Amino acid sequence: PCYRSSKTISIVVDQIVSKFNEMGKYNYEIILINDCSPDNTFDVIRELCQQNSNIIGIDLSRNWGQAAARMACFQSINSDCLIFMDDDGQHPIEYLPQLIQKIEEGYDLVCADFSEKQTKKIDMITSSLSSKIFELSGKRPKGAVSSSYFAINKMCIESLKKYQSPFPSIFGYLYQIAGRITSIKVKQNKRLVGKSGYNFSKRFKVWLNGMINFSIFPLRL
Repeated sequence: PCYRSSKTISIVVDQIVSKFNEMGKYNYEIILINDCSPDNTFDVIRELCQQNSNIIGIDLSRNWGQAAARMACFQSINSDCLIFMDDDGQHPIEYLPQLIQKIEEGYDLVCADFSEKQTKKIDMITSSLSSKIFELSGKRPKGAVSSSYFAINKMCIESLKKYQSPFPSIFGYLYQIAGRITSIKVKQNKRLVGKSGYNFSKRFKVWLNGMINFSIFPLRL
């Protein structure tokens, strides 16, 4: 998902391309979803698509939020592994091989576990609180780690293509279908530019959407 990332997304894409060229044994695609950013993010995405045929750009009609923006990618995917990451440079590219390796080992879902976050204490507290609420409500396996830097296998990809809900909650859904879940320790980078807008209000909306999704709307496979 891309939002206000006109100054960062080219750097992130260059790092991804360099890492895959370095690994040398995988075909890859990069899907950039502009969540109706008010800056010229999609102009940058369009240029990146013209420079590299492995890049796909999607321009959403309005600002739907990160969860819905993630869901917009699935009809463009035909792969064995999908990795989600942020557009601000905080997710270190050097951990891509480890995420892929865990999927190749047979895991359905692999999350980055950020031991040292470059975030405010209040955001860390609200994130931890949200995680505990999900766990206590039975919507999340005990001890499971979730973050916006994660990988899923083909089974999860194909299942998410069929996922239908007015309140998208990828992790809520994945915790229902993924049998083998693990995580890897990752040290988070500092943002390349600006500061995060993911505050308590947005965390609460994500939590509420997830709770509504799996309390009111039945799981559809």
